[in-house]
Amino acid sequence: MGALRVLQSRHAICPHGEDRRPRSAAERGVAASTELRAAKDGLEAALAEKARAAEAQTDALAQQVASAESEQRDLQARVHALSSERDDLATQAAAAAARIDSLEKTLALHIASAERETLDLRARVDALAAERDELASNAATAAARIESLEQELAEWAGLKTLWRRLSRKPHGSAA
Repeated sequence: MGALRVLQSRHAICPHGEDRRPRSAAERGVAASTELRAAKDGLEAALAEKARAAEAQTDALAQQVASAESEQRDLQARVHALSSERDDLATQAAAAAARIDSLEKTLALHIASAERETLDLRARVDALAAERDELASNAATAAARIESLEQELAEWAGLKTLWRRLSRKPHGSAA
């Protein structure tokens, strides 16, 4: 509706074909004010839509960050469990060393097995650490994106404030 008014005031023709060109300074001021109001309404609607979209993106990114943090906590718990398992294996190896005199052949087999398991556990811990680092990197990327969106939102808010200041100027004053 506002766009129709703007077009009508620009072309100075109403829907019925009547000439609506302003004849006095007051009429020109009213026409300019109407056009300015319509433009302001359009800009405010666009700004509101941008703000809603930015807020939705921020919420989505916050959910991704929360999910990544949850996964990171799960990985840390798994690393702790693997560390405990590795400590248990080291304890078993120490007990085997105390019995080395009587069980030399059997103990050598157990030690070799424990070393393989320890290497496997270390490889698993390294893989989990790499996965955790990747999740941390993703969280940092998400945080940077959130900051970028917040800056964009602040810029839009500044434009809206500027628009409000400009729209407060008295009607009919020379620009």
